[in-house]
Amino acid sequence: MKAATSGHLVDDAGLVDIVNHLVETAVTTTARRQASFLGIIAACDVESFFGLYCRLWLQSKYDSTSALLETIQSSTGIWVTHESLGRVIGGFVPVFQKTPEWPEYFTILSDSQNHGVRDAYKFHKGLATDIQIFQSMYDTLRNPNPSRGTGITHAKFLCLLSALQNAQVPPAQITTLKIRTFSAWRDVYYRRMARRLSIDLPRPLHIIPKSSQNGTELPTAAQ
Repeated sequence: MKAATSGHLVDDAGLVDIVNHLVETAVTTTARRQASFLGIIAACDVESFFGLYCRLWLQSKYDSTSALLETIQSSTGIWVTHESLGRVIGGFVPVFQKTPEWPEYFTILSDSQNHGVRDAYKFHKGLATDIQIFQSMYDTLRNPNPSRGTGITHAKFLCLLSALQNAQVPPAQITTLKIRTFSAWRDVYYRRMARRLSIDLPRPLHIIPKSSQNGTELPTAAQ
C-alpha cells in the first residue's frame, strides 16, 4: 500500500497495477486497513484519466457509496468524453442498488450521453432480469480466476452480483455460482455488498480453504 502513496511510481501503469491488485485481494478484516485504503484513494489524481479510474475502482469496493457518487459527480467533465470510463461508472449498478444514493446515480445514468455508461447499465440490468443474457455469461461467471486473491476479478464480481439477483434463473445455477465463487465470500467488503442486495451467502464460510485467498500473479487489468 505504501507504494501507491509514495510518489515513486513513474507511470500510470504502475498505479493501475497496484489498484487492480488491491481490489482483487481478499480482505478478511477491516482492522487497521480501512484508513490505508482511504489514504490511497485520496492520493489518486482525479484530474487525470488513470488517476480517476483508480479512485473510482478503489472506491467501488473500499469507500462509501456517498463518496463514490461525489467523485462521479465532481469529475463529470473528465469521464463524460471517455467511453471506457463511462463503462466503469455504468458498471457500478450493483454497488449503488438499495442505497440512498441510487436515485442520484440513476439520474446520472439516465441523463448521460456517454455510450459506455448506457451500455454498461443495460448489460447489468439484463444480467439481473434476462435469462438469455444470464446464460451467455454463466460459464464465465462460474469459472474462478485462481490468480486473484478473491478468486475473481473485481469487474466479474460486480457482474456476479447482478446475475445472482436474476429471478428467472434455475435455483441450481444460482447455487452453483455461489459455491464456485466461494473465495470471494471470504472478503468482508464483498460480503457486505451481497448482504445489502439480500443475496444469501454459502454456509458455513469457515469450511472455505484459506489457501484459496492467496493469489501470486499481479493483475494487470480489470477484466
